[in-house]
Amino acid sequence: MSEAQRRAVDLARFYFRRIAEQAGMTWDGDNDVEIELMVSFTIDAATAQVRGQLDGVLERIQALEQLAGPRPEGPEANR
Repeated sequence: MSEAQRRAVDLARFYFRRIAEQAGMTWDGDNDVEIELMVSFTIDAATAQVRGQLDGVLERIQALEQLAGPRPEGPEANR
C-alpha cells in the first residue's frame, strides 16, 4: 500500500469511526478492513478508468505518428 493510499485509509477510518460512535455503534477490526477495501476498490476503479482513457490516447498518438511519417534524425530533429 502506498503512502498516499495509507493516508486515505486513515482519514476515511477516522471519519467513519466518528460517525459510527456518534450513532451509538461499536467500531471493530472488521470495520477497519472494510474501510481499507473501500479505498482500495475506489483506487482500482479510478485506475481502470484512466487506463481505458490512456489506451485510446495511445492509439490516437500511434495513428498520428503513422500519418506524419518517419521522424528526422540529427540536427533537423530539434527544429
